[in-house]
Amino acid sequence: MDLGWGYDEGKFAEKRSITRWDLDEGTEDFPVAIIRTCGHIRCLTYSPCLKAGDSWIQTILAY
Repeated sequence: MDLGWGYDEGKFAEKRSITRWDLDEGTEDFPVAIIRTCGHIRCLTYSPCLKAGDSWIQTILAY
């Protein structure tokens, strides 16, 4: 599992939030979660999260 924290879409060239499709492009083997600087927005990879199961998702949502 990889967990990233502290992104700010205002500093990206695209000026938009990260999507699960962005994260899915980077990995198919393991779950990845990224949390915005405010802590209110989270983005998770899709397929690896399904494989990891509910306990992993519940752990990430607890942050």
